[in-house]
Amino acid sequence: MQLWQKLLIFELAAGLAVLNNKRQVVKITIILDLFPSKELPDITKSQLALRNGQDKPEIWVAFNSLVYDVTASRLWLKGKHYEHWAGQDLSDELKDAPHTDKVFDKFKVIGKLKI
Repeated sequence: MQLWQKLLIFELAAGLAVLNNKRQVVKITIILDLFPSKELPDITKSQLALRNGQDKPEIWVAFNSLVYDVTASRLWLKGKHYEHWAGQDLSDELKDAPHTDKVFDKFKVIGKLKI
């Protein structure tokens, strides 16, 4: 797992500072370890493929090596979200989506995709 996949980073405006005779916002960065004590389980592509909204009740998708549970999302009913199907790695398909990767922030990470 890469470090950026494991950490949640907050930047907060803390006040103003004068640098080079210009006022600038000073930021405080807070880093939270999302998985402090346990490692995420490996999920194979065949395990992921079974969580497609048809074969098992769970609906999972992978993005950037992480597997997300999207079962509760009304946008993934029956394993389909517009032209995208659950049970697979969607990393290459995001470029065609009208949203950014921030959409995955609302879903629970349940494992890491074993490649």
